[in-house]
Amino acid sequence: MSERNMPVCPVCKGPHSCHACGTDPRRLLLREAVRAMYDIQGIRISAGHRTARRTENAPSIELSEKDRAYEAEAEKGFLALEKFHLKRVAVCIEAFPITAWLLAQRGIAETMAGYLLSEFCIHRAARPSQFWAYAGLAPKD
Repeated sequence: MSERNMPVCPVCKGPHSCHACGTDPRRLLLREAVRAMYDIQGIRISAGHRTARRTENAPSIELSEKDRAYEAEAEKGFLALEKFHLKRVAVCIEAFPITAWLLAQRGIAETMAGYLLSEFCIHRAARPSQFWAYAGLAPKD
């Protein structure tokens, strides 16, 4: 977005570069919770893929009951930690007045609402199509 088309910052009245939203403690806390949840989810999925790959590539490996129990317990632990952070996201999004509207939209639950609220600053775009472009959803000519 060019400086000329950028909305005016509510803090300094100059071209908005998202410093007002970038320092909002509610957004920072929410961003931390959302990113932590996605990090843990990625680790859980990677560990699951690693286990699946091992059994596909070497089906002759026999795991002891103790090893299988360890893997199952690790999976449960990652899932519990992921759910813990999701609860934190759900609590953090309550601080934003637009949350009820967002959650009423089809396809948006707490996780997506948290992501949208923490990563997208309404001051960065003058039109919805600019958000689509930021998200990589705008068609290219």
